[in-house]
Amino acid sequence: MIYFNTPNKSGLLVAIAALLLPGLLGAQNGVTVGISFDTTTVSALIVGVTIYRGGVAGGDDSELVSEMTLPAELLSFGAQLGGSHVTISWATGHESQIDRYVLEYASDGVAFQEIQRHTPRGSHASYSVNLPRPAGAEAYFRLRVDESDGTAWYSSLEYLTWPADENWSFEPLRNPMDGNRLGVEITGLPAGETFTLRVFNSQGKTVHSGFYRHAADGAALTLPVALQPGPYFLAVTRADGDQQSQQVVVAR
Repeated sequence: MIYFNTPNKSGLLVAIAALLLPGLLGAQNGVTVGISFDTTTVSALIVGVTIYRGGVAGGDDSELVSEMTLPAELLSFGAQLGGSHVTISWATGHESQIDRYVLEYASDGVAFQEIQRHTPRGSHASYSVNLPRPAGAEAYFRLRVDESDGTAWYSSLEYLTWPADENWSFEPLRNPMDGNRLGVEITGLPAGETFTLRVFNSQGKTVHSGFYRHAADGAALTLPVALQPGPYFLAVTRADGDQQSQQVVVAR
């Protein structure tokens, strides 16, 4: 909270300036500004950019003069690489009149696409989600805040990069998929490289493990395993220990 003290009523102009020029005081980031007068005739307080006027100095606030409450205060937004996944997290302070939070991703920092939507939880909330590491060697993430009046604004950009020799990926052929035809497609590995592919159930138990040789990018690999309906995790591990994982749902 920032206070300005003035010996006369002309200090009210400071309050008006604070309301008209919130950018100078950081009001768009939820800064609380207070203005007080040392006379016995006027007292004023700005909370965020909401002005209250009381009767005498030191008295209770009694009249709402003007209100322009900001919809949200984004305290932090970050992205962290963790092996085969990316953890995105953010925290809010004051929060109201927000329709949704939208996570966006771009491989080049320009062409962003929506990847997830999240419902606001209210003021002073924390959010954290895990996403599969994108293909390629770098990624940009940002958070879009959609307000109830149709306007939107963005967080700062988060940039992640990893060694180019990890520029490979794999995907289930279908998701959800048929348990009798569980398959994957791997790209970015040298032809002929061997790897281990394991399948875990929701309790972490290994239900399949095998060694395979990469034929070529785009070649489908069908696993010799039949699975019961439910969620599973697939993990591909290269000879140097580099690993990626994906979740898949077996429908039938």
